[in-house]
Amino acid sequence: MILLIFILLPVFKAQAQNNLNQNELTFSAPYLYSFPKTSNISVSKLDTNKFVIAFRNDGYGGKGVSLIGEISEGNVIFGPPEFFDEGVVGEVKVQGLSPTKFVIAWQDEKHGGIGKTIVGEVNYNFISYAESYTFNDKPTEELSITSFNDYDCVIGFSDGGNFGKGTVKRVKVIGNLVTMLNEEVFSDFQPDFNTFIRLSDTTFAIPYYNNSENDVRIRKGSISFDSVFLAEEQIMISNSVDQLVVTGLFGNKFSFSYVNQGCEITKKGVSFSEGFSFGKIDTVLSGNTGNVELTSLDANHYLHIVNYENDSAYVDIVTVNGILQTSAQDQSFEKEISNIVLTALSHERFIIAYSDDANNNSGKLILGSVSYMPGYFFDISAFLEGPFYDTAMNSNSDILPELQPYCFDTPNYCGNEYLSAIPDNIVDWLLIDVRESAGGPLMPTSSNSIFRQAVFISNGGTVLSSDALSIPFAEFSQGENIYVVLYHRNHIDIMSAYPLVDVNGIFEYDFTTSSLNTYGGLNGCSELNSSVFGMTAGDADGDGEIGNADKNEIWLNQLGSTGYLNSDLNIDGNVDFDDKHIFWDLNSGKSSQVPE
Repeated sequence: MILLIFILLPVFKAQAQNNLNQNELTFSAPYLYSFPKTSNISVSKLDTNKFVIAFRNDGYGGKGVSLIGEISEGNVIFGPPEFFDEGVVGEVKVQGLSPTKFVIAWQDEKHGGIGKTIVGEVNYNFISYAESYTFNDKPTEELSITSFNDYDCVIGFSDGGNFGKGTVKRVKVIGNLVTMLNEEVFSDFQPDFNTFIRLSDTTFAIPYYNNSENDVRIRKGSISFDSVFLAEEQIMISNSVDQLVVTGLFGNKFSFSYVNQGCEITKKGVSFSEGFSFGKIDTVLSGNTGNVELTSLDANHYLHIVNYENDSAYVDIVTVNGILQTSAQDQSFEKEISNIVLTALSHERFIIAYSDDANNNSGKLILGSVSYMPGYFFDISAFLEGPFYDTAMNSNSDILPELQPYCFDTPNYCGNEYLSAIPDNIVDWLLIDVRESAGGPLMPTSSNSIFRQAVFISNGGTVLSSDALSIPFAEFSQGENIYVVLYHRNHIDIMSAYPLVDVNGIFEYDFTTSSLNTYGGLNGCSELNSSVFGMTAGDADGDGEIGNADKNEIWLNQLGSTGYLNSDLNIDGNVDFDDKHIFWDLNSGKSSQVPE
């Protein structure tokens, strides 16, 4: 039978490190929600305090069971169990639609593994079901389900009635009725590790392992009122994998991990209108890696669990800055477990559900919470004089390097910011340097730097993080005035003339509207148009001065060449006399006003 425990258990705190100088995790003691032999667990959020669990209970004949969990005064209480299938279930996936409704997709093993779905309605902590629906009447594997609102869903699966082809079906839920709409094949070969992730209100991504070519591919999908559509596929990982997990980070960003020969490798991805783009490898965890799970908390944080075979499970919170990541904590929370599922309920709260292998595979659950150190966004506007024309900058993203270009003597920044495909609206790479000072603008020298990162600048003048999509984000404890410095490889660097003001976690600054916004005024910037200002072009050797060396040693040697070159001051891909006559002749003698 199924045993539900309603005891409210105490909360313990994971060991803190450096006391608020990093993001910290807190875990409750385990709650028992099912006994024994609980497997194929799936959990989904209903609201920030309520969630639904669906699973297979082999102690009760392999039946499909579901129940509601609710957080009350920091503790978890459970509603009564309800069967969604009294036969035998295989894979199970549950997806919340609203605080009072969810949908389950599963394999009906009693009837040959066909694919079924059902809508559950929630009243307080009680579940009621109507009729189930068959969405695939042949053997069905590799289930995934994603919702877009209270009624629009897509279900992904491997269709055993069509040679195991990867298939996505459009589903609409009205009340407790399910309407099956069109379907599309996303893989002509039987795929593994299908994980559909929502990108926006109408778009999603389908990463999957292609058994035919032994690589990982990804396709973008979109929905209309009654149909699903697929774009062309791209190669995501060009080698075989033993496991693949993906989580969306909101705003068309996602993170993914894969396991190859016992090692876990993590990367970031971004979706643009042109397709997908990927960062470099962030981390490599060596070891005998078992299960890996990810879940996003917000656009800049996600949770990561790795369950080493025959060892403990570890969880850490990861901060994403553009295309880069940093891990704040690696904390063991349990041993001898399997079937791990990780689900975020809010920015600060999450659920870890699992089978306790040491206790007859009983279903257990841990409530977790996150304490964040201060995080800030930088909404910065600037222009580069070279590519500026009329009211914006011309862009030529085809010539830009995938890896950031600032690993040289000055500014000597060798970060791993990398984007495999750069979108059309990007003008060039920049380097942002955030400095802190108790005094005025003479004080924030390079020794006062608290955050540096390679970033992009768009043709409209917005400074974007290395994902070319979001604005830069940094975590630090502010104690003094904040100034921002921008470096460019062939323009004079600039610094804010005034401290930036924090408004609800956003530092906003516009260099373009007045020369007085740049430290040093017109000595530190150029007037590009009537009352429009920008960074001064001509510093081809990047030494902070526009002089003869920029002309004679850089421009003259590169004259007539094409590509991504420092003497190409207007960034059109060509080094010609325009670069010298329009910019070097005009700006010769100018130098950086930024305190060293």
